[in-house]
Amino acid sequence: MWHVRTCVPDSFRRPIARYVCKADFVNRVARFANRAQALPAVPAMPAVALAVAIIASIGGPFGTSALPMVERLAFWFLLMSIEAAKWMLWLGWQVRKREDYWRAALIGTPLLGLLIPLEIALSYRAIGHDASTDMLPVIANVGIVGAAILLAMFALHPPRMKQTRQKPDLLAREGLSSNDLLAASAEDHYCRLYLADGSQRLLHARLSDIVSLLEDAEGTQIHRSHWCADRGAVTARRAGRGWEILLPCGTALRVSATYRQEAQRRGWLSRGRSVA
Repeated sequence: MWHVRTCVPDSFRRPIARYVCKADFVNRVARFANRAQALPAVPAMPAVALAVAIIASIGGPFGTSALPMVERLAFWFLLMSIEAAKWMLWLGWQVRKREDYWRAALIGTPLLGLLIPLEIALSYRAIGHDASTDMLPVIANVGIVGAAILLAMFALHPPRMKQTRQKPDLLAREGLSSNDLLAASAEDHYCRLYLADGSQRLLHARLSDIVSLLEDAEGTQIHRSHWCADRGAVTARRAGRGWEILLPCGTALRVSATYRQEAQRRGWLSRGRSVA
């Protein structure tokens, strides 16, 4: 195999490398086109550009009414084709989800608007006319139209604000508060609550949901499966190389290495030390 590879002439290798590069480029372009085509606004862009071109050809805005009808049609169809292609490429690059449209529109309107004088000049030259038109009014009109489009977008499709879902108060639903809790432990799909009155209650909930409701309570997580209140940690004892917290009911909760420093900072590991 080594002999065959080293004896292949460079003249054969170069066309293969060029073919691989071209194939990679074609694949990248195809993926980009597919992503852009999947965006909600992109498939409608050519239709919108066509409608604007027809209306502008009939109305003759921005001084194009002086052009003959055929040249006016050619000018507006060419200009709007460039605009549609430009925005399709921009949205295909900038937008990944619906929430990105507003950011892409706000950035793209002034940025892509800077290219419009050049596009107008190219479109005039394409139909055989000199593009010596004063561009300042054109830029002003583009700014007015862009602002009007953004206002219309805001009125019809206001940007969606992130809605934070209110967490269900699982404790309140059970008639409990954070003051009633001495500890909580995860057990499969349930959570065992150790209450101040000595009773226990099994809740269909994740420990993370319970811990999120105890942010203001005097306590901390001591293991990925255990949360303990300050008044629940009555005794600490060594268990092999680790530690356990003993609750008033006698239940031992393991303290993991991740949370050991926090338990020590709170002084829990110094409470009535004993050996398991």
